[in-house]
Amino acid sequence: MRFILFLLLFVSLFFAYTDPPFDSVKSNNTDAILSLRSKLVSLGPLNEPDMLDPVIYANAKPIMILPSVDNRISSKTSPQVLWGWAESHADTIVDEWDDGGCSNRVELAFQNFSILGTISFSFNNSTKYTSFNENNDESSFLLNIPFSEYELSKGNGSDLLNITISGEFSFRYLRDEHYSWPDGNGSCESDDETETRTFVKPFSSFLSYEVESGNVSFFLISPVLREQWYKNNKFNTIAFSKRKFYKANLTLNNEPIAYAYLYSFNVYKDEYGMRHITSVKNKSGNIETYEGILNTSVDSLQESGEPQTYAYMFNSSYKGIGWNSLELKIEDHFTDSYYEEEDILSRRLSFDGKTTEEGESYEEGDPVRPSVSFFSDELNPVIASIGLLGVLILVVLNRTRLR
Repeated sequence: MRFILFLLLFVSLFFAYTDPPFDSVKSNNTDAILSLRSKLVSLGPLNEPDMLDPVIYANAKPIMILPSVDNRISSKTSPQVLWGWAESHADTIVDEWDDGGCSNRVELAFQNFSILGTISFSFNNSTKYTSFNENNDESSFLLNIPFSEYELSKGNGSDLLNITISGEFSFRYLRDEHYSWPDGNGSCESDDETETRTFVKPFSSFLSYEVESGNVSFFLISPVLREQWYKNNKFNTIAFSKRKFYKANLTLNNEPIAYAYLYSFNVYKDEYGMRHITSVKNKSGNIETYEGILNTSVDSLQESGEPQTYAYMFNSSYKGIGWNSLELKIEDHFTDSYYEEEDILSRRLSFDGKTTEEGESYEEGDPVRPSVSFFSDELNPVIASIGLLGVLILVVLNRTRLR
């Protein structure tokens, strides 16, 4: 029975999700915050309290950032850090002994404790701070990252957001001492002292996440001139970004015709009861996709001139003649959407300038490409422009590790 329960728990936590389950993960983690302190203490390490050190446990640490996938966050999702502190101490410690019939007693009695702590956030050569103390309870354990979307968008797509929690606990105890010893006349002499003792426990803990940021640049590969033969309709495009994508949908004149998934998602629970989302490569659908990591700049292809981290190729085909409106929608791992919209003309061919390739007559304005005579002064600029574009694409793809 116990094995079956374990198996059900394992399956439930490692079930592959089509879309990242941010809402359920946040709901679980928000509830788990309420027991975070007890989890921190139970996982230790724990000290055996004595007169020299009555503190059992004292620590503060960052746990994770929400929402996140694979230790990555997005500049667009208003991320929050989940952190916590916990402490455990002995209320009273008593040490008693006898010296020649004279009693001795030392007692440590807890009075209070305090925390002086700082959370630092460092990103892209900028650091911001916030402080906390013993009055910070579970309600403050989910803290907004103090960088704006604009500030986070200035990274290169793999820059790290570093979070450091440091400071110290101070535990104050009242120490009562009663010492007595034989005076040689059958009685005891004694001495009593009372003082305040402070036990300091420093802490420091570190956490870092990659920050995905920036816009997406699309580049239509085929048809480059946005015109093509209707029997070979292609819609092939590259998306350059500093974000990872997991899903694509293609519509033709507002009707869905193709889709692709590049990743699915798993969830696991850590020792504190917090759930984390991980991505797994898992291709499906009828859009041909490639994902690559760029080893070169593609500034020449972008108006923004921003360096990019990833290149995604999406290849699809469709049926239709005349002008058609195609829209590619891609979603990153944080479910933000990006769009490419293209109006593409698909034509029949005419070899005699009078009838289509099927032998049907056509009128001026019909989507038919008539035969034409080419002269060198007309052909060369076209060939030159397509050739230069082709070389540029080949250079980018050759320096892009597609997988």
